[in-house]
Amino acid sequence: MNKICFLIPYYNHPAKISKLCKILKQYNLPIILVDDGSSDNFNFETLDIEVLKHDKNKGKGAALKTGFNYAIKNDYTHAFQIDADMQHDLSKIDEFLEIYKNNKDIVICGYGKYDQAAPKARVYGRKITNFWAFINTFGGHFKDLMIGMRIYPLNEEVFKKTKSNRMEFDIEVLINYFKFDYKFAWVEVMINYESISHFKMLRDNILISKMHARCFFSLPKFLFKRLKNALV
Repeated sequence: MNKICFLIPYYNHPAKISKLCKILKQYNLPIILVDDGSSDNFNFETLDIEVLKHDKNKGKGAALKTGFNYAIKNDYTHAFQIDADMQHDLSKIDEFLEIYKNNKDIVICGYGKYDQAAPKARVYGRKITNFWAFINTFGGHFKDLMIGMRIYPLNEEVFKKTKSNRMEFDIEVLINYFKFDYKFAWVEVMINYESISHFKMLRDNILISKMHARCFFSLPKFLFKRLKNALV
């Protein structure tokens, strides 16, 4: 029996979270929010949803891992990640869920539709990340690795292999799903860059670079696994 929930990693987005939850409740699916050590003193009881809390800020990736582990322990088979900053076009939720109904074994990901307001550094940064993911998977094709609007088939082994705990988690987890032979579906999503983002240009780009380096140096192991499977 398949069971899906919304999963929101949250860190200091008090102006958006009530509106976001109101929209998500229209879909009659459970909502799990992980508060990653916020300092905004928001009263989550007003949301009437499941709330998990970190006592200090550990990073977006750590918040998602907490949510995934909780979902698995509570018999969910899938999690629909929705970022709390509301940067992504929520009208696309229906399209995600329609794909999910007929494809339970694939990862369903948003990819960015960029307008003139999109910061050039973010657009080119995504292209560079896609290039390195192509290298680090021996040819894996990813339309966008950085949009936090996705439906994951929950797999504990994938999450254990994903070492990242901050913004770079979004990238590494998809690389690892690919390495575990999952297929992907892609939904075009408009991005609103006027929303507040906690992406730290210097820190997070350094972490992303380290993550790509880690993936690169693990290529021999990945290649050996591929060759071994091909010979079976």
